[in-house]
Amino acid sequence: MRNRSQAGLPGRRAGCFPSGFRGIAAATALAAFLGLFPAAPPATAQTMSAQEVYEAAEKAIAEGRLADAARGYELLAEHSPNLPELHAKLGWIHYQAGSFEDASGALSRALEIRPGMPTAEALLAICQSELGQFDKSVGVLEEKFRNPPDPSLARMIGLELQRSYLGLKRYHDAAATALELSRRFPDDPEILYYTGRLYGDYSFLTMQRLKDLTEDSVWARLAAAEAYETREKYELAVIEYRRVLDIEPGRAGIRFRIGRILRYDIQPRRPLEEAIREFRAELELDPTNASAAYELGEALRVMGDAEEAGAYFEQAIEHYPDYDEPRIGLARLLLRSNRPSEAIPHLERATALNPGNEVPHYLMSQAYRELGDERRAQEELQRFQRLRSGE
Repeated sequence: MRNRSQAGLPGRRAGCFPSGFRGIAAATALAAFLGLFPAAPPATAQTMSAQEVYEAAEKAIAEGRLADAARGYELLAEHSPNLPELHAKLGWIHYQAGSFEDASGALSRALEIRPGMPTAEALLAICQSELGQFDKSVGVLEEKFRNPPDPSLARMIGLELQRSYLGLKRYHDAAATALELSRRFPDDPEILYYTGRLYGDYSFLTMQRLKDLTEDSVWARLAAAEAYETREKYELAVIEYRRVLDIEPGRAGIRFRIGRILRYDIQPRRPLEEAIREFRAELELDPTNASAAYELGEALRVMGDAEEAGAYFEQAIEHYPDYDEPRIGLARLLLRSNRPSEAIPHLERATALNPGNEVPHYLMSQAYRELGDERRAQEELQRFQRLRSGE
């Protein structure tokens, strides 16, 4: 059997037919589902041995002995070579066993005898996809994904269609199929896995093409910087961000990114003043950047410049009222300057914006204690402790 770990391609959809089809009692359901034979061959004197073979093969399916089941259906197909339902069922058994070439042969024979069997067509296309015959599989899978012969097949057909598109390097179509699968099956772990993997690969290929086309463009440098930052290669990320600025000095957002890296990722190897300079430069370009204003205010607060820090926290709040962090920063400064009653409204707003953040509750406990309200101070401290412990 071939290796199924080809780049990004989903593996075989083992056991994708409803599990009930594997039992003897479900032979009738499976026959109807595949458009196959009646519940059992007629028990006449001439067909009694065929009946016994059929029952033995169905028992083998129920017990998971697919090789024995295949041998039984091969005998039945030899006995009635022009009965398409037997070849279709044999194809299904081979598919379940992972014998895609054998499955394709049996299903093709069934469709030669009776063209237009919808589930046999779908299963044949799935087998062709598994064999890497994407040019043969994709057209049928497209049609069957739009109009599945049975709702239980839509998931498997969609995954195999995605596989065929990837094999044909039709990445846009694969991405569209992944989105449709995610819409139809939003909580399916396998679909979520392959969708995430596909978009990761698609993103890489897109960025690689961007680099090949315009290696020295702003966009290529920006992509490289973000890639380095994601991989925690922060010094290299800063170099690439600065190359973006060499090309386009007035581009907003870049100095903020540099400052953030200097502030959090490669500090204390770099002085805090470097990050402060970057945040200031960003705000000169874009005074509405609330994130830059907050980061600058926080850095200045750490440096001990409370007055200027407060001004930048207020600037961040002005341009982004629903940003909780500058409210917390401003409340810290107000508490430090013995103004607890002014700090509390900012902290209350911060808890409403981010109920899972325990810090505002701790600061409120301090504020209420300074105001002499011990009951509220204890309530806030208990909320802080519950959030801190994960309760």
